[in-house]
Amino acid sequence: MSPVIRANWFLLTLAVLMGLTLYAHYRQQPDSYLPITDLDSSHVQRLEIHHQGKITILQRKDGNWVD
Repeated sequence: MSPVIRANWFLLTLAVLMGLTLYAHYRQQPDSYLPITDLDSSHVQRLEIHHQGKITILQRKDGNWVD
């Protein structure tokens, strides 16, 4: 087997292994997410979202968020 063909097989094998590693890594989902803040979410009744000069206000009514 010539050195060029051997190098191509090696590179192909390396690419497949890297692809499998990335696939396995991104396929795994964390069991739980870390909270952004220490606030107790059950006590939050109002949210203001400021984005690109617009303000959206959400309020909790009967356990649901409405704007």
